[in-house]
Amino acid sequence: MRRHFKKRGGLYVPDTFGILVPRYRPHYNYLLHVPTAASSFTWYGATFDGTNDFASRGADLDGIADGQSILFNTWMKMGATSSNTTSYRFFGNETERFQVYRHTDGQIVCLCRNSSDTTVAWFESNANSVVIATGWAHVLITCDTSTAGRRHIHINGTEQTNENTFTVGSTIDLAGSSNWRVGYELAGGSRFNGILCETAFGTPAYYDTTVQANREKFRTAAGKPEDFVTLGAMSPLAYFHSQVPNWHVNAGSGGGFTLTGTLVDSGADTP
Repeated sequence: MRRHFKKRGGLYVPDTFGILVPRYRPHYNYLLHVPTAASSFTWYGATFDGTNDFASRGADLDGIADGQSILFNTWMKMGATSSNTTSYRFFGNETERFQVYRHTDGQIVCLCRNSSDTTVAWFESNANSVVIATGWAHVLITCDTSTAGRRHIHINGTEQTNENTFTVGSTIDLAGSSNWRVGYELAGGSRFNGILCETAFGTPAYYDTTVQANREKFRTAAGKPEDFVTLGAMSPLAYFHSQVPNWHVNAGSGGGFTLTGTLVDSGADTP
């Protein structure tokens, strides 16, 4: 957990112009009366054991629809007992028409398919971009199949996008799944071994992560998590933000997830 903001005194104080304003407004500029960066933002890590731990929706995400645009964010750290040559799937739906996973060569892969199970977008980061020795890594993925070139993976703020397949004008089959999950592959195996933090998924209009200011709504210039919701970057359908034992409770709008296993609070081991 990082950056605490403490309340002090009464409920209201006069600002520069003598106007009473709430004393505890960590996202408020008292002089200009406008929202500011999320100075009180906190974040928590959850440790997955690679064997028993995962969370599942047990249904489709509320409000999800087939479309062309996705946005995914997470901080991750491979477990000390994980393997650099094992595939770990950590977010996706039961039909496997949307998947984000770490491949056997240390690449982060985003895989999107249409309703015919045809791959319409498949792109990945550089080899060995996320391995045990990497420590904490920030993964930010955006994709919009309406326009060529709109597929990006940023690892720790640096673009690492290697395109395998990208079909312009195609639709990603996101709705109609009977389950979404975080921390495992529904078909078995590939359960995540390591720590996840600030894991989020949504389907906003194309969000251009090639713009540094946009990336810094997820990862600050100092390399720390940022409050992308307050800063207006995304209203996620799935968002895992709370501290264990409630890390799996969806802070997004897509409905509740059920925990299997026992997640462990990562404590001070956060980005």
